[in-house]
Amino acid sequence: MIELVIVAVLSSAVGVIWSIAFLAFPRADPARAVSMEIGAKLGERREIRRFLRARLDPAATTGLVLTFALAGVVVAGVVLGVFAAMIRSNSNVVNVDIEVTRWAATHATSTSLAVFGWLTRAGSTAGVLAAAAITGIYAARTRRLRSVLLFLLIVLGGQAVLSNLIKLAVE
Repeated sequence: MIELVIVAVLSSAVGVIWSIAFLAFPRADPARAVSMEIGAKLGERREIRRFLRARLDPAATTGLVLTFALAGVVVAGVVLGVFAAMIRSNSNVVNVDIEVTRWAATHATSTSLAVFGWLTRAGSTAGVLAAAAITGIYAARTRRLRSVLLFLLIVLGGQAVLSNLIKLAVE
């Protein structure tokens, strides 16, 4: 595990150093010419420009927020996949988990147990369904939108599928 941390820190440091160097000397960037050429080619295609402009528009429904959300889902999926692979291969992450569990067990208080119990119940199926029902009722009454209820059903179905797939992945 410590090896992964060292590699991540060193990789980040090298990336920051190169970024600073290319900001100071932009013509030294070997990929600059290719990037400019690709940008010019993309600029010629109207439908690609329109798609990218819509993806970066904060006012559009499919704009900037949805783009960031999609990027967040992709990053979270990659991180989850790495953790699942590490857990399934019995790497050092399991040892770290055991050590954290031991530390938490020796330092637990009645208050911390109550708080974590509440958080566990809030994230359970019943807690998620209750939050969705409250949100759906509120949206239906205040906004008079039935589409919110359909959206919540799709989200709840997706959450259930993802949750069970993750549980299967890490056993």
